[in-house]
Amino acid sequence: MMRLIIVAYICLLLWAFNADSNNAKDDGHTQSVGNQTTQVQAPTPARAITQPGDSTTHKGNDNPRPSYRDPGWIAVILTAIYVGATIKYVSVSRQMLDQISKQGETALVQLSVMSDQTEAMQKLLHATHEQGITMMEQLEELKRLADQTTIAAKAAESSAIAAMESVRVQESHLSQCIVVSEWKSVKIDDDSLLYISCNINNPSPFPMTLNFVEAKTSVTWGSWVINGVTHAKRILAPHVPYVFHFEVELTERMIKLYESGTTRITIDCSIGYLNVTGKETRQRIFGNLFCGSFSGTTFIDFINTDSTPDKKPDT
Repeated sequence: MMRLIIVAYICLLLWAFNADSNNAKDDGHTQSVGNQTTQVQAPTPARAITQPGDSTTHKGNDNPRPSYRDPGWIAVILTAIYVGATIKYVSVSRQMLDQISKQGETALVQLSVMSDQTEAMQKLLHATHEQGITMMEQLEELKRLADQTTIAAKAAESSAIAAMESVRVQESHLSQCIVVSEWKSVKIDDDSLLYISCNINNPSPFPMTLNFVEAKTSVTWGSWVINGVTHAKRILAPHVPYVFHFEVELTERMIKLYESGTTRITIDCSIGYLNVTGKETRQRIFGNLFCGSFSGTTFIDFINTDSTPDKKPDT
């Protein structure tokens, strides 16, 4: 389109230049013909009558006006300049319009991409929101399960405590021990032996099996003598005592102390038995035995009494 406008503009300039040249030629030709007619019609005197207009016309024919000073030609040049400037402005405007159009298309593409990205972000946000809701529901479910687990654990703990308490009560009911009581001593005249006896009792409501009884005494410092041992197993019924007796040989000094008042004998007694649960238990009684003819009584000052389960007795 721009090329057609430029070609039309060049053709217009050529047409205007050609028309001006033809007009100049026609004017010159008309003036020549007029002069010739005047010369033919005038009488032939020796000298021609010169009219005022002739000299001017002749002068004008001899010095014609330049074509570029003609008002029409000047108007054509100005019009051509205006048209050229208009064409340039239109061309520049068209280029700017094309650039703006391209920028608009690019902006539309970017806007479309941004719209797609915004839609994708909205979808992602919606999915994230859904995931958050799901996670909150899962957390609530986990919290509920944790509460139930805590309640179940507390119930299990309470049940375990109750079971342990029940076991403890049962063990307390089934627990058995030996009670040694009613210590007695008898000395025969003109004899250095002291006869000592005691009752071994089962205070529990269940029977037990008595495995052995061993008594060691010390009448001098650091010297121990086994005075009585029994390994005959027997059933020890509840509250039915078993009488255990042994003999201790006294020294002359201890005999005098016994006859004058009280003498002291250190005793270490071990008793082994099976309780009602079948566990083998060993019980030890350690103390000082005080006896004498003056008081007529015998008693023991306990130093240590213990029970050791699951220990096999020394043989």
